[in-house]
Amino acid sequence: MEVVTKPAELRKKRSPIFMAAGFFDGVHKGHLKVIHSTVEAAAVNDGRSWILTFANHPLSILKPEKAPSLLTTVEQRVKLLRALGVDGSIVMPFTKRLAQRKPELFIKSLLADVPALRHIYVGRNWRFGSKGRGTPDMLRTICADAGVKVSVIDSVKKTGNVVSSTAIRAAVSKADLDAAARMLGRDYSFTGKVVRGRTVGRKLGYPTANIETGNDLLFPMGVYAVEAVVGERGRIRRKGVLNYGIRPTFAHSKAGKPVLELHLFDFSEELYGEKMEVFMRNRIRGEKKFHAPAVLVRQIEKDIEKALKIL
Repeated sequence: MEVVTKPAELRKKRSPIFMAAGFFDGVHKGHLKVIHSTVEAAAVNDGRSWILTFANHPLSILKPEKAPSLLTTVEQRVKLLRALGVDGSIVMPFTKRLAQRKPELFIKSLLADVPALRHIYVGRNWRFGSKGRGTPDMLRTICADAGVKVSVIDSVKKTGNVVSSTAIRAAVSKADLDAAARMLGRDYSFTGKVVRGRTVGRKLGYPTANIETGNDLLFPMGVYAVEAVVGERGRIRRKGVLNYGIRPTFAHSKAGKPVLELHLFDFSEELYGEKMEVFMRNRIRGEKKFHAPAVLVRQIEKDIEKALKIL
């Protein structure tokens, strides 16, 4: 999949372009409906499917204090879009200058920059331009003059509720990972890199990989049954348990920054420096303080037993 940072980089494209526009945080089932429609239309009409999105959330510029924590990093979004068969993505940095652009000018500039554009697909709640004044109806009116079609895709519902990034964030924040997975169409996950830790887990007989992540961690502290893929090109999901917390059993971690510690079952390879994706399956329990390491070890054994039943 080709990735560019501005629409003008498509000026020389000759094949008809079918474009889905949106932020697509999480690339959930509602987004999939928009994206699949775009990819299928491009295939039928011998065209190319493209995504128009932003690298950063618009609220990070407009109202930083109200900017949401994100379900996916921009790298995760690009990877998910590539897996859906999209031909290309325009990942634009959202800037103050762009935020001030009138909606009419935003679309007219897009049409001028992408002369091969034939059809735009958006969700019903998509907004664009300064103060979010641009609506799908406005988009349709402006594009009609240029001979570009616009399709507005209805929302998707699960258990009677509209699937949205906001609803998924709320589910993850309550550790309702089953609900999040239903709306995402896959397990909620985060990515990171293995770094050196204090080797506390190894001393207890359960070596762990300490993970640094660029994701916003929405889920509460505790112990989780997880699966992890090791390496950027890894495909095998390995079962394990993840602890996210401040390790209160050990005095040196008092009031410390929460850390991610992953123990993989039946796995002994060196992981330092490896990238991985961790898929969250179920919360086993909250984090607890134990009066002695031996008591913690017995609890870890119980956690592993529960995780194996879940996984």
